[in-house]
Amino acid sequence: FAQFFAGAISSAFLLVAAPEFGLGGVWAGLILFMSLRAVAGLWRLGSKGGPWNSILSETDLRDKM
Repeated sequence: FAQFFAGAISSAFLLVAAPEFGLGGVWAGLILFMSLRAVAGLWRLGSKGGPWNSILSETDLRDKM
């Protein structure tokens, strides 16, 4: 859901900023979109849930050996 919200927020920003600021507004919207995606990905990785659960558990097991 975090990726969906990142897209929704940046799309709303693009709808407002692009007509007002032109190409600069489009670039700002793209920067916002990629930044929110990066934050959501890092947050998901830090939560140790989802697909990272199996990867992190294998790494933890390997470190204990």
